[in-house]
Amino acid sequence: MLRMRRQAKWCWILVAIIATVSGGYAYWYTHRYKHFAVHERGMVYRSAWVEPDVFAELIEKHQIRTIINLCEPGEMGDPFHQHGHEPRKTPNIC
Repeated sequence: MLRMRRQAKWCWILVAIIATVSGGYAYWYTHRYKHFAVHERGMVYRSAWVEPDVFAELIEKHQIRTIINLCEPGEMGDPFHQHGHEPRKTPNIC
């Protein structure tokens, strides 16, 4: 009887650890990729504001060619100058 209780206790501890790790990963992924969604593969993607390294990763992974920024000018700061990048000369970012 005592052995079964110990096994049940360890089983619940293991389930709690797995749930905590899974929840932490889901939280990190959601906040890192800011609800990135594929609406029509190869055509339409959307997301909230993402960090430059995530942005570069998403562009490479999905072969994104055109980006439309719906923020007001200066609303999110000036990402090109904050991170030491110069704006592209091509009209890919609208």
